[in-house]
Amino acid sequence: MLQRPRKVTRALGGVAVPAPFFRFPGLGRSEAAEKYLESQGIIIWSADVIPDDWKQISPEQVVQRSLDGLRRKRRGILLLHDIHERTAEALPILLGRLKSAGFHVVHVVPVAPNRPKTATVQTQWMLRAEENEADPSSPTE
Repeated sequence: MLQRPRKVTRALGGVAVPAPFFRFPGLGRSEAAEKYLESQGIIIWSADVIPDDWKQISPEQVVQRSLDGLRRKRRGILLLHDIHERTAEALPILLGRLKSAGFHVVHVVPVAPNRPKTATVQTQWMLRAEENEADPSSPTE
């Protein structure tokens, strides 16, 4: 297993092997940073739906913006900020509505000796072309 840089380990409070996942703050990125993270075996995460929960909006608006974005894409990574009270208040409502709408929340964990890689196919994690999003059965031109 690839050993993490000491700076990362120290920043995480001494955890020997932190999860190899990273999200750029503010979703800012640079090619140099991406290449470095890749060289360290760290997977870069982004977001598909950003409901702007850091803005002065109500918990119900957080829920509605989240659902609207996920419904539009039919799946995706939702970016929420747990430091905001409105997000904490919205979460139980949002989780209930996601379940009712047939969405599934997944917990992503790194591969480990006692936890093998989950077998997937590319179509499970790639979004369809935007022109086909309205009708997933329509052929690609």
